[in-house]
Amino acid sequence: MPWSTLPGGFSTFFADLVDYSGIGLFFAVMIHGPADATFNRFVGFREDPVNASRASHPSKRPDEIGVAERELAALQNDVRTVLCQKTHLATLGTAVAKVNHDLRGTLSSALLVSDWLEDSKGPAVKSIAPRIIS
Repeated sequence: MPWSTLPGGFSTFFADLVDYSGIGLFFAVMIHGPADATFNRFVGFREDPVNASRASHPSKRPDEIGVAERELAALQNDVRTVLCQKTHLATLGTAVAKVNHDLRGTLSSALLVSDWLEDSKGPAVKSIAPRIIS
């Protein structure tokens, strides 16, 4: 149908076009852009969750997008904290295992020597062994 036959003619079509483009611009600026940025922060966090330089910096928007941004930042902070604790605990566990290994080696050597001293038949060893072993 030609525009001139529409009620209001070409001016109505032009006004509708401006209205719709205004809604599209509003949607792009207020909803799609921030939602897309939040989505990209999710993806970036998944790729490198320990990197604090990729942390989210939420806006102060009062709407759902602002809430999602703040919750994402809190989630990232919590996960980063847990991963750092896990790394520290793993390092501590490795150090404790090394100390345990060294102590077991030293104690087993001492146990072998004490058993040898206890079972020895020499009179000099028999006189010294009780004082060393006790």
